[in-house]
Amino acid sequence: MSVPHTHPWLEICTNPHLVIEMYKVLFIIMICLVFAMLSCSGDEAECPVASNEPSIEELEARVIENCYTLRDAIEEFRDDNNGWCPFDIYSDTNDLGLNVIDYLPSGELMENPFTGERTEPTIGIATEQGQTGYFLESEGKPCLYYISDFGESHTIKELSNLEELEQQVIENCFLVREAVMRFALLNGGVYPSDVGLDTTPEGYTVIDLLPDGIALRNPFAGLRIEPTDGAAATPGNTSCYPMIIGFVNVGCVITGVGNVAGYWIFMGEISPKCTNIVIYDERIYCSGDCCPE
Repeated sequence: MSVPHTHPWLEICTNPHLVIEMYKVLFIIMICLVFAMLSCSGDEAECPVASNEPSIEELEARVIENCYTLRDAIEEFRDDNNGWCPFDIYSDTNDLGLNVIDYLPSGELMENPFTGERTEPTIGIATEQGQTGYFLESEGKPCLYYISDFGESHTIKELSNLEELEQQVIENCFLVREAVMRFALLNGGVYPSDVGLDTTPEGYTVIDLLPDGIALRNPFAGLRIEPTDGAAATPGNTSCYPMIIGFVNVGCVITGVGNVAGYWIFMGEISPKCTNIVIYDERIYCSGDCCPE
């Protein structure tokens, strides 16, 4: 015996649960249509249109990526060039015969995200959309570089190795401090007046007591010329001068200058009665008679 066929709509209409669910779906569809009509109504309103064009934020993010890519290339160039950075990223070559562009991905210019053209980096401060600029602090500082990025309307990123170089100055000051203390230990407690000429009974100068027995590298000048006698004065300079009581060198003062000539980023007093270390105008350690009460 065959089963009578029931039309699907008849089943829906006779099933109260299905009717309720159908009304819910229709209600949601109507709400969506109303919102769509409201969003597209009015003289000035526009319906959203899908676009493949990158946003300003995305373009500026790519510019910043170029900034870090250039920094990596500059530092690789520098490492292959005795620590010296290029003045001209196109014409200056290092000890391997390479320029900065050779260290960029695929050895070619980077794309300006705003123009789509391979024009980056540029020499000087970035001033136009999408530019990544580079310049070298040339006044006695061939190891100090600056990189800047320009976004849609303003500078969005700046990089420099200034902090790294000043930290190297501070490290140099601590190395000189250790050498001076060792000199005094070998010299009956008498500290040096001249780091390159005064000797211990064994014939050691302060320079001889530095790592590898050679002068330290000035981080800004890129030359092994540190330390010097007297008070530090020029960028990257580390110096030492004696503390004298009764014509006897009873201690030493070690100073270090960073980027600003004449400004000590490190000052350390060393004697049997006093140890005082100041970095960036902040006393980080003090013991003995020279400490404030």
